Amino acid sequence: MALLREDQFAAFLSRQMSKACGLLIYGEDDAGVSDMARQAYMAATKNDSSAVTRLSPSDLSDDQGRLLDEVQAMSLLGGNRAVLLEGATDTTLKALTQVLALESTQNFLIVTASSLNKGSKLREAFEKATHYFCLPLYEAKADVLERRVMALLSQHGLSFADGAFETFFALVGAARGEVMREAEKLALYAHGQSQISEDDVKAVCGDIASFSEDELVDSTFSGDLEMADRALQVQLQETSMRPPLNALLAHVAKLMDLRLAMARGATADTAIANAKPMIFFGRRRKFAEHLRALDLQTLEELQTTLTTAVLDSRKLPDLSDSVISRAVLNTAWRAAKARR
Repeated sequence: MALLREDQFAAFLSRQMSKACGLLIYGEDDAGVSDMARQAYMAATKNDSSAVTRLSPSDLSDDQGRLLDEVQAMSLLGGNRAVLLEGATDTTLKALTQVLALESTQNFLIVTASSLNKGSKLREAFEKATHYFCLPLYEAKADVLERRVMALLSQHGLSFADGAFETFFALVGAARGEVMREAEKLALYAHGQSQISEDDVKAVCGDIASFSEDELVDSTFSGDLEMADRALQVQLQETSMRPPLNALLAHVAKLMDLRLAMARGATADTAIANAKPMIFFGRRRKFAEHLRALDLQTLEELQTTLTTAVLDSRKLPDLSDSVISRAVLNTAWRAAKARR
C-alpha cells in the first residue's frame, strides 16, 4: 500500500493507476471526496461514465460476494471498467476482505468513506493491502483554497479587482467543492475581461450559506429562478437534507391532493387546514399562494418533469447535478409563467 497526498493524486492517475487494484478515498471534506472519486473512475474508464458500477453498503448486506464478482467481472464490450463503493464504513470490511487480498483485478475499485480515525478497521485493511492505495482528504485550509481559486482564474487570464476577492469568499463560504464550482462559473462569466469586479462576483455568486429545503421549494414554486438556483446549490452540498427533486416532488404531491380536495368543494383555506399530515401553520400562506397560481393540469405536468429528472439523474450520475438544476429551473420558469 502507498499513502497518497492530495498533491500526488494527478500523478497517481496518470502513472500508477494502471498498476493498482483500487483506491480508498476518505476524509472530512465530503465534496472533495466525491470529486476525487469522480476523477478516479473517469481516469480508470477513459472518461466513460457508463462503465462505472455504483454500489452502496446496503447493496452488499445480503450478498457479501457481490463486490468480488463486480471487481472481477469481464466487460462484454471490452474496455476498462470501474466499481465505485460509496459511503463505506468499518462494517463494510467483511465484503472487502477477499477483494483486498487480490493481486490483480479486472476492474478498478474505488471506495469512499467519511473521516476514518487511526483505529478504523477499514483504513487499516487498505493500508496493509499490497496493491491498494489510500488518499486521506481533509477540508482545505483557507489559504490553500485561496491559492486554488487564484490559480484557476489565472488560467483564464483573470484576477480580482479591489474588494472582489473578499466579497467572493464572503458569499461562497469555505467548502472546497462549492468554492471551486463558483470560481469556474465566475471565470466563464468574466470571459474576455482581465479583472473580476465586485459587481461581477455579486452577479454570479449568490450568498449560498443559509438556505433551507423550504426555501428551495418556495422559491421554485414562486417562480423565482435566481433564488431557486442559489438554494439548489446548498441542497446539492447538504447531505443531511432530502435530495432536491424529492423535496419538490413531495410538494407537488401535496398540492395535487389539495387541488383534488378543492375539486370536491373545499376552499383553498379549508383544504389546507384539513390536510393530512397537517401543514405547519407558518407554511400555509405559501401553500395558498402556490394553489392560486398552479392548476391541477400544470401540477401534473410538473410532476412528470420532476419524475423524469429523477430517473435521468440516476441513469447519468455524472450529469446528475446538471439534470437536477435544469429540472428545478424549468419548474421555476413554468411557475413564473403560470403567475402571469
